[in-house]
Amino acid sequence: MEIPHEGAFADLMWSDPEDGVQGFTFSTRGAGFMFGEDVVERFLHENGMQKVYRAHQLCQEGFQRLFKGKLATVWSAPNYCYRFENLASILEIDENLNEYFNIFEDAPENTRKKDEDNRLLARRKPQSLT
Repeated sequence: MEIPHEGAFADLMWSDPEDGVQGFTFSTRGAGFMFGEDVVERFLHENGMQKVYRAHQLCQEGFQRLFKGKLATVWSAPNYCYRFENLASILEIDENLNEYFNIFEDAPENTRKKDEDNRLLARRKPQSLT
């Protein structure tokens, strides 16, 4: 499925939280909006929630908490596009709602076997049913 260029789905995909913003403002991405703590607090209140967990925004440390911990962004692509040198994380939440961000980095170039990586990727391609 391709993400539409406008509409609710595009706004949900491309909108990002930003400290110091009140309400919604246009995003520097050129799509979606930036929103502030007031928007998050209203969303949480109206939906009977305590926190928002989200992804799809690069975080140099692998994750980011904003707005007194009411919102967390999880980023799971280390060294995004082989140029950002960022960490990544996987979020675990236990039965008591305790959070643990498992931080990891990309595999060093000298330990990766590119031929083996290519073979693994080739196996993941969908096979024709005919």
